Amino acid sequence: MNARIYDKRTAMQAFKAINLFSLAALIGIELFLGIAVAKIIFYAPALTAESVVVDMFARGSLMSAIFVALGYVMIAVSGLNLLYEFANLRENSNKMQKISKILLALLNLALSLLFFLYYTRQIVQAQEAIMQGLQGVEVLASAEFRAFHAQSERLVKVLVVLQMVLFFVSFRTPKPLAKDEHKAI
Repeated sequence: MNARIYDKRTAMQAFKAINLFSLAALIGIELFLGIAVAKIIFYAPALTAESVVVDMFARGSLMSAIFVALGYVMIAVSGLNLLYEFANLRENSNKMQKISKILLALLNLALSLLFFLYYTRQIVQAQEAIMQGLQGVEVLASAEFRAFHAQSERLVKVLVVLQMVLFFVSFRTPKPLAKDEHKAI
């Protein structure tokens, strides 16, 4: 019986480690894409000694391909986070912290789905319409598209913050000392 409890506890510890590692990796990927990759792709000629001739549409297409791949990772990690929080409901910890973590994981998953299924899909569809000749490239310069794109950027920033909150809330806080333990100190 004790071995079974130990195995379950060990499995949950491993699940927690995988969950937190995945969440930290996702945060790192998102930050790297936003800080380094986007800058290199959109400002490559200014950053390199050689002249790189890639038009803005091609650069946007590259970023879209990257964000499609990121979308799958975001959804998978957010789903894993939510699954872990539900599996961890039986842990003896602060009830409010459990509820907060489940809500954060659920919000992360919902916003990841929104980013991937709505924003990324719309941007990719606009690019495909341009490549098929159904629309002109000027659509990407419109105020409407720029506002839409800015919304998607803000959404990713909110997601990163929420993921960081979930990451740091996932570490246990020390239990308060009992009254008689205060006297011993």
